[in-house]
Amino acid sequence: MNTWSIIQDRNENIWIGGGDGLWRSDGSSFTKMANDFVICVYEDKKRNIWTTSPAGNLTRYDDKGTVFRSFQGDGPFLGITEDKEGNIWFGGGDGLWRYYGKTVTYFTSKQKKDS
Repeated sequence: MNTWSIIQDRNENIWIGGGDGLWRSDGSSFTKMANDFVICVYEDKKRNIWTTSPAGNLTRYDDKGTVFRSFQGDGPFLGITEDKEGNIWFGGGDGLWRYYGKTVTYFTSKQKKDS
């Protein structure tokens, strides 16, 4: 497996993202969560797990691993972080994206647009 990102969530599950998809381990077994290539894996303050792909897919899983919502962007997205207000930020080669509740906003050096 070509691994790009590994985290341990607050439930002590290990999430592994890479060229072979997204995997979750509870310490005794591995479960394949997605087949897409995963660049980043991130856990937010609400215990959601976020993943990014080279194709521009942003996927959010709840703390049980159920897909909660997927977004299609203009990726690839290379990084994920959360600010103190709980906004989730995704960075890529063509700009910056912010998720705040129900809307994803795209920022470039010249403009911003909601999607």
